[in-house]
Amino acid sequence: MPFLPSRHRRRVGAAGALFLLFGASYAAATVRPTLHSLSDLPFNADGRLAQHLLLYPAGACAARLEPQLHWDPSHRLVHSVAGEAGALFFPDLVDGGCSAVCVRRGTARELVHALLPHHRYDPEAQPDFFRDFFSPYCEKVEAGFMNYHTARDGHLDFYWISQTGERVYQGELKYGERNTRFITSYLG
Repeated sequence: MPFLPSRHRRRVGAAGALFLLFGASYAAATVRPTLHSLSDLPFNADGRLAQHLLLYPAGACAARLEPQLHWDPSHRLVHSVAGEAGALFFPDLVDGGCSAVCVRRGTARELVHALLPHHRYDPEAQPDFFRDFFSPYCEKVEAGFMNYHTARDGHLDFYWISQTGERVYQGELKYGERNTRFITSYLG
């Protein structure tokens, strides 16, 4: 569901651009083979992740989590990890433990394992994998919009386009960084 800015008709603005501070595109996801090293991850030419990832330890943990992946994880790559990759992403996990991590597209190769705590699944604190972990911590994103398209005293009308194609007015997007509008949405 995209956002659609439109220039307020009473204000004629200077040339510029509308900046989307965060965004992503996605490819289809299925459970794929176990990854064993960092070189198995999909990095682009700039050394950044080319896809969103959902990773979890191979073995008993994979057997426990994979049956819960009956929903489409928003076109992210889904892999179990072992060996070097397992040690990198789950350094504190004891044998037989289970966890998962969400890694965002665009993460630099040297930081790919340095995840924020809320991007790590804790089955004790989050018994429902999808509701307690994946949806709020892997799929929820924040996007910021700035207007440099209009004159300094102008604004854009900000619309959400619904799944039916209806334009839903969200308010004005005034000129400049200090007037950045943030929205929360979900990947997928």
